[in-house]
Amino acid sequence: MSNGEFVKLVCADDLLDKNEIEKETGVMILNPSVNLVESDTRLIDINGKKQDLLKGTINRDLLKEKK
Repeated sequence: MSNGEFVKLVCADDLLDKNEIEKETGVMILNPSVNLVESDTRLIDINGKKQDLLKGTINRDLLKEKK
């Protein structure tokens, strides 16, 4: 059971980009009405070679700091 402010679902075979957690939590901190964020998915073959990138849906306006 989680008891933190944010929860990140990471499956056993998932890899995260270097700053993924910071990017996702940043959107939620700047936009308190946001309840869920997603990231793009990069497919990697059995040999570790990067394959297709499946783009998530993003509202780029949410990445801008509110004034």
